Amino acid sequence: MNRMQKYLLIKVLIIICFSGTNIANAQGCLNTNLYPSITFDPIPNTWVAIDSCNQAGDYAKVNVIEGGLYTFSTRQYDGSNVNYDSQLTLRFSTGEVLGYGDDSGPSELQSSLYWLADTTAIVEIHLNQYECASNDSCSRIMVYYDAPVGISELQNQYAINIYPNPTAGEVTIEIPYNFANKKYYLKLFNLQGQLIDEEQITNSQNVYSFPQNINKGTYQVLIQNDSEKIIQRQLVILN
Repeated sequence: MNRMQKYLLIKVLIIICFSGTNIANAQGCLNTNLYPSITFDPIPNTWVAIDSCNQAGDYAKVNVIEGGLYTFSTRQYDGSNVNYDSQLTLRFSTGEVLGYGDDSGPSELQSSLYWLADTTAIVEIHLNQYECASNDSCSRIMVYYDAPVGISELQNQYAINIYPNPTAGEVTIEIPYNFANKKYYLKLFNLQGQLIDEEQITNSQNVYSFPQNINKGTYQVLIQNDSEKIIQRQLVILN
């Protein structure tokens, strides 16, 4: 073997050693290391970690149901512990890209992506450090599942209107007059499930102002009567 052949062989070995199992392309990252081995089932209307120790360079399988809205996140205020510049890529097992998330905001290195399932299937969520890199940090990929709603729930959602969203400090809650004689309660939760505020809604149109010390971010608004939940929506507060 001459010197040039040795040089080429060494160069090929270096590429193989450092390329790992992650493939970068224009549509996100593709990993080959499945962890955990079981398929994850999201829990409706709550943030849940797929596993306590997913690593950048892993992918996980997730059961999804047609009509459900799924949020995948590495943001710390969604319950993740990721402290590196992360990327999330959502794919079918065939490789088709369904969604890609990089920086969630101008000064935020963690990622999130949203996907409305148009079929019942198993999807793959791929976690990477920036530029499709791997690391050995134990990371939590958080999943929020807004379950498909039934006909009666849809009717209730259209009957009660909450706007604007996003909001800068207050929202208007409209209740049709034929329902306005009932007692309704608004409850505001953060994404960790902690109750932030509660107020009774007594008029057909009620303006709700957020607590003065509330932080900007995403919250859950729950409106219920004395016996059942009527509507639950995510609300984004800008300041």
